[in-house]
Amino acid sequence: MNRMTAMRRLVMVVAFITWVFAWSVLHGASSFFGRAGLPEWLAVLFFFPLLATIGATVTGAMRLPVWPWLAIFGAVTLVVAMLGVQFAELRSTADALVRSGAHPRSVTILLALKTQFKQGALQTVFFIVAPVVLAGTGLTAWLNGPRRIFAPEGPLSGGPLPEGPHAA
Repeated sequence: MNRMTAMRRLVMVVAFITWVFAWSVLHGASSFFGRAGLPEWLAVLFFFPLLATIGATVTGAMRLPVWPWLAIFGAVTLVVAMLGVQFAELRSTADALVRSGAHPRSVTILLALKTQFKQGALQTVFFIVAPVVLAGTGLTAWLNGPRRIFAPEGPLSGGPLPEGPHAA
């Protein structure tokens, strides 16, 4: 097994597990907001990591060289979506406290980041380790992989593109 196959398989496994985790976080966030409903911006924010992580899994299984890009995009959008959930939950709680007459401290992205690290081991692993693995393997595979973005890789791909004076 060569390095590209190992990286592709690693991304397929991590991206699928991350997709399941992101789906459960989205479900948990919709439960948190209850009858008020999930804010539209948060639903749109979660669309991207869900699409990118399952896309990295499927395109990796199909050996399409677009999987490194989807892995990198999935890693970045997962971090943004996780911070978005924390921010939305903190903002909702602060708004409820203001309505009750209390004076909560202001909600910022830094407070959302601080709260993210207090969520427990599983959330921290998926906030740090999964994006690092997805982005690192995606970037390494893209730098060392084929440059034909939608052509399949591997022994059935027809080999390298012809170059030189005899190329068609």
